[in-house]
Amino acid sequence: GGLKMERMEEYQRMREEEADRPVPAELDESLRPFVLYYPGWSADDQVPAAELCSRLGAGCHWDREAGTVTITYRGHTAVLTVGTEELVVDGAEEMTFGPTVERDGQVYLNWKVCDYLEIPCQSMTYALRIMPPGLK
Repeated sequence: GGLKMERMEEYQRMREEEADRPVPAELDESLRPFVLYYPGWSADDQVPAAELCSRLGAGCHWDREAGTVTITYRGHTAVLTVGTEELVVDGAEEMTFGPTVERDGQVYLNWKVCDYLEIPCQSMTYALRIMPPGLK
């Protein structure tokens, strides 16, 4: 008992000393935007754009002639070009991690677009009543 208590007290002292020391933080610009890989979702998985948007209360406009889908959500606007990996969020070009596609009259987008619109994965999963494919 006594040796264990000594070690615990020593460990606590070390932690308190370290907590008082400032540590310089540097932000690596290559981490912007920071994109999370959620467990169970692969980078290729797609979600139906119109269904996701209607359930989240996001705006979704598909311009078939121009071949673009515009999604608006909480002050953010994403424009995706169907058949390509083009994505513009709030005027800046971003990566989509996969093409936006049209299948059976619906547009499907790579689920990671939700990161740029600040849609939490839990909200997306709940809105679509779907589990990530890897967790089915």
